[in-house]
Amino acid sequence: MVSQRMGYALLLVLAVVMLMRLMLDDPAAQQQSLRATATALQESRAFRLFPSLRDPTQIDGLEVLDVSTGRGILLMRQPDGLWYAPEIAGAQQAVGADAIAQVAVENAAGAAMALAALDQYEATADNLTRYGLAPTPAYRIRFRVRDADGRAYEALIEIGNANPDNVAYYGYAHSEGDQHIYLIRKQTVDMILAILDDPVLVAPVLDESPAETQAASPAP
Repeated sequence: MVSQRMGYALLLVLAVVMLMRLMLDDPAAQQQSLRATATALQESRAFRLFPSLRDPTQIDGLEVLDVSTGRGILLMRQPDGLWYAPEIAGAQQAVGADAIAQVAVENAAGAAMALAALDQYEATADNLTRYGLAPTPAYRIRFRVRDADGRAYEALIEIGNANPDNVAYYGYAHSEGDQHIYLIRKQTVDMILAILDDPVLVAPVLDESPAETQAASPAP
């Protein structure tokens, strides 16, 4: 219990530091802050869900869906690094890179890179229901990643309830070999969900993924 409280305290300090840096209108400083946070998390008792991710530019597809409202967005990274919303027939209109809040999306990608678990629980049917992940979660976050060798894989995380202290969410990362519910820092998840607040990004997305590959383990 003491070590868990120390972990929370460390993460709260990191959150304050990250917020201060994000107040700067400097994308390079923002990304540096996110990388520093990811490194600090790696050194703390929290463990990274995607340790192969070292840079937000490894993420080239990001999908966020509010399950209850059906409101969501699928974003893809262009070869020049900018984000755009592709057209999905009957579900999403195309939005060019010039109309996308690039810094907000890049921060969301950085937050996905830094996703870390403070604790974990067995993903039993009872726990999935107890933590707001079944029968349906509150949000689904899916992203397409390139590893250091350029190979693409996907990750899908479902987000349920906030914990009693309201500092973390319960999340379920889908994979065949890792059936766990993770307690994930709320502020990191909220940075990803924030792209749903952009009025440009209002169309619901289809139940399709950013790539043709299947959802992979949190530690590919």
